[in-house]
Amino acid sequence: MTMVSLKEAKERLEELLREGEDFQVLLDDGLSVELKIKASEPKGRRGGFGSAKGWFSHMSEDFDEPLEDFKEYME
Repeated sequence: MTMVSLKEAKERLEELLREGEDFQVLLDDGLSVELKIKASEPKGRRGGFGSAKGWFSHMSEDFDEPLEDFKEYME
């Protein structure tokens, strides 16, 4: 595991993260922080035509009728 000072971590953080290895940052007061790199899988495309197929099991017959609450606004 790579050990770097806080100053070096600030200067090279992106480089350290891109290397993909865990590293430890040594703080000025003698403590240290261990950073573990976790690669995430790229997410595939979501949605699209037909992606909600099967989600709705029942839809009322008056689904597209105006709501009673808005009747006065519709007149």
